[in-house]
Amino acid sequence: MCDDPIRLREVEYDRVAPNDKAVDKAWDQIMQIARKHCLVIQAYGGVTTLAVPVEQRKNGIREKVLRTHRATEVV
Repeated sequence: MCDDPIRLREVEYDRVAPNDKAVDKAWDQIMQIARKHCLVIQAYGGVTTLAVPVEQRKNGIREKVLRTHRATEVV
């Protein structure tokens, strides 16, 4: 262990981060699922805010989210 407990030596990391290509592929899959399920509140420049429907309703934005996604909700 190194002297600074916050900084770990490379050999102490549990895993290696995926490369950019793998991350881009994962991001595309995540966003496809989020759009399909109307979870996207806002997205811009690689940053996305997601919320489940119950939280969308609590915050009074469910109708706006559904309109944005061009979707309706079966009650």
